[in-house]
Amino acid sequence: MSAIFYYTDDQRQLAAESMKEEQRRYNATILTKILPVEKFTEAENYHQKYLLRSYPLLFRLFGFNDRELIDSHVAAKVNGYIGGYGTLEQFERDSASWQLNEQQINTLKAVIARGGVHASCGL
Repeated sequence: MSAIFYYTDDQRQLAAESMKEEQRRYNATILTKILPVEKFTEAENYHQKYLLRSYPLLFRLFGFNDRELIDSHVAAKVNGYIGGYGTLEQFERDSASWQLNEQQINTLKAVIARGGVHASCGL
């Protein structure tokens, strides 16, 4: 199930507005549920940033430990970009403050240019 969980009414409203916008943008029904947070349980480590974990070269290149995969906004962004969510232009803007080394930047740019890891065999 795809879901957005909220703590406050403002968050619920923002999620609903965003979903409506995306439905108009793609002219499609989005089935994501918008639900209140009741009890939060972190997923097991092997579920954290699944795409990044699924590609050993990228995973080793970033060297995140289990806690960093959960807590790091960079890990979340990298996971999204390698999943094909974002453009090279967005990556260059976003990553300017991430303190990445040249190998990390170049590897990510190559993956993003190919449309993410699903389109990138061998990573």
